[in-house]
Amino acid sequence: MTLLEVRGLHKHYQGSRGVTGFLTRRPAPVVRAVDGVSFSVARHEMLALVGESGCGKTTTAQTVLRLLSPSAGGISFRGEDITELGQHQLRPLRQSMQIVYQDPYEALDPRYRVGQTVGEPLQIHGIGASKQARNEIVMRALERVELSPASLYGGRFPHQLSGGQRQRAAIAAALVVSPELLVADEPVSMLDVSMRAGVMNLLGRLCHDDGMGVLMITHDLALAANFADRIAVMYLGRLVETGTAREVLASPQHPYTRALLDVTPRHRVGNKRLGAQILGGEVPNAAAIPAGCRFRPRCPIAQEQCAVIDPALHVVAAGPVPHEAACLLAPTAAGASADDQEASARTDSPGRG
Repeated sequence: MTLLEVRGLHKHYQGSRGVTGFLTRRPAPVVRAVDGVSFSVARHEMLALVGESGCGKTTTAQTVLRLLSPSAGGISFRGEDITELGQHQLRPLRQSMQIVYQDPYEALDPRYRVGQTVGEPLQIHGIGASKQARNEIVMRALERVELSPASLYGGRFPHQLSGGQRQRAAIAAALVVSPELLVADEPVSMLDVSMRAGVMNLLGRLCHDDGMGVLMITHDLALAANFADRIAVMYLGRLVETGTAREVLASPQHPYTRALLDVTPRHRVGNKRLGAQILGGEVPNAAAIPAGCRFRPRCPIAQEQCAVIDPALHVVAAGPVPHEAACLLAPTAAGASADDQEASARTDSPGRG
């Protein structure tokens, strides 16, 4: 069952003109942070949104949760369109949509004990008939994230916890209200390698055993490969490849995905990595997106047509979960409809970028 559905999501910002732009009355540039993203998350499923820093992953997550208002597109949660809901109308839904932030050292208020921080959402949402009832819910949440005995950890301050324990406490603060959708924004990037597997295994159990839908934001394709059910690769505000984790990793069809794979730990022959492709250059400015394929300036296999045609996602391998890629050089799956093939390319209008 689909829990979250995102359709053609855009989030644009008005950039600064600067002194020269002001004096010459040049229009302010538009920063296209998220530029037409569509995906869904089902119950019992973990979707990993993967890409370099600055590609729009976190902006996408915050817009999906309506912490930011979308510029265009649609967002549905449990079948209800929440795109245009105001903050008062969104308040009852906040309990069902929670986020875990990247930095466990900033997520917890150092002035409060862990039990107080985890229990605060219960007071905000009016859960628990009494202080004792709320305390019991807090203890169950701490036990659920393996901070046991809960009474011991609940009485500690954040500085008395390790990094992994802090992140588990932050997850407990999100879980205490029993959400249906959990957005995990780089949940283990600040943790030691030895702690990462424990936190990710916890998220996996919450997803697959408890029926929660998880949208994980990460730059680590290896992490997504090991724990996610599906992967959506994002570049400069747009998805460039989607599919099951197994399919995307076994047969990457977009050159950006292949470049991300080349810089992740993998099997080697001797001490030499075979066929590694290291990307050059910088990610283009989202206020001046290149014409044609936005990955073209850094693409090692770009052709002339890539400068004028902006490829959309199209099916490269059919199946229960289609494998899609936004590359002119990626094959089209046998049996794909004419509409699918037609939608696979859009010619840029003059002056774009």
